[in-house]
Amino acid sequence: MKNKQFGGIMPAFITPFDENGALKADSARRLLERELAAGVQGFYVNGATGEGLFLPEATRRDMAETAVSVCKGRGAVINHVGAVDPAQAVRLARHAGQIGCDAISSMVPNYGRRVLAAGAGLLHRASQERSRALYGEGHEDRRRRRA
Repeated sequence: MKNKQFGGIMPAFITPFDENGALKADSARRLLERELAAGVQGFYVNGATGEGLFLPEATRRDMAETAVSVCKGRGAVINHVGAVDPAQAVRLARHAGQIGCDAISSMVPNYGRRVLAAGAGLLHRASQERSRALYGEGHEDRRRRRA
């Protein structure tokens, strides 16, 4: 696997969705086109800014597909595939590879040592679904640690 280098401005993208959680694809396309025209080099989709963890799996797939379709040859797409359900994260990682995302990212929930160990396994399985780069997203652990 060869790591891809990303550069320039790659904003975290919002996910325009309706009251049922379905992607508003036309709105997403217009926003993506507008940002590309303004000079961005790609997007980070389905992360916290795009409310990925709270959206249905189908909406997350649709958002990734829309971004890849619009950006084809004009910008990179990094797709956040993290999910509370490890099987869903692996499905999303597989899907990202199939549609041509440039990289995936995943945030591992920080709910304790057992979950963190399981999260490391999840990232490994998700990375096996991709032939491209995997980037981790994390939150600072604010708990005190014993020396």
